[in-house]
Amino acid sequence: MYPKVFKIKVLIAKIIYKAIHIFIKDEIVHIKRKRMNWVVRINDIVGLSIFLTGGFQTRKLKQFSSFITSPSLLLDIGGNLGSFSIVISKLNQNISKILIIEPDISNLNLLQQNISNNELSTKVTILQKYVGSIDSTSSSSYPLDAPELDLNMYNGFPGDFIDVDQFDTKIIHEQIGELNLAIKIDVDGNEAAVIKSLEKIIERYHPVILLELNKILLEENDIEYIESVLSKNNYKIVLGKKIFEADQLGNFKKAFGLDLILK
Repeated sequence: MYPKVFKIKVLIAKIIYKAIHIFIKDEIVHIKRKRMNWVVRINDIVGLSIFLTGGFQTRKLKQFSSFITSPSLLLDIGGNLGSFSIVISKLNQNISKILIIEPDISNLNLLQQNISNNELSTKVTILQKYVGSIDSTSSSSYPLDAPELDLNMYNGFPGDFIDVDQFDTKIIHEQIGELNLAIKIDVDGNEAAVIKSLEKIIERYHPVILLELNKILLEENDIEYIESVLSKNNYKIVLGKKIFEADQLGNFKKAFGLDLILK
């Protein structure tokens, strides 16, 4: 069961969506926010956040950006509509190249429009791939109008992953050149599989990482595995203004949507 505060947030988002839908009947809308152009689904948590605020989880994005202090290649795993990559590319001129990984075809179509509309096509490569593992239950959209929406167990809805191939990490070696590496991981329960797929990349390039950890969706051995990879590579965990050793990962109480900067 999800934390009470999370259920309240989803309920509030659902109410706001219903209020907006009285005046805006289209589910997909074209908007401009903070000098950025978006095509979003307003019945989706991510799309609604962009519609209302011009971004999604922007506070953590800005903190992560502050750790990217030299020219870098950004690997955005779980690109969704581009809310992370587009905002950080406008915010931080050290982002030289971006690889966005997004397996779901409906997200991919909106993502491609958003990248093009913000004139980022020369900087961004979009790949319809998955990193680590994927199955028919993996989430990719978070609709607020689904009649079967259960606030007690809400982790979005499965995407369309037909004929999607696994991401080949060799593209990182091909594109990185003299750049540093930064990685954002937002994969709702597939964190351990993604880290495992990137383990050699982490060992070689020691990227700064933004990891959304969803402990409620992971097994205990998944947490232990992520902890071991971070410890082996001498990572520290930044949570707010505090810094923790990597072996403290399993001690954090927040079970869902725990955003950690790893450096």
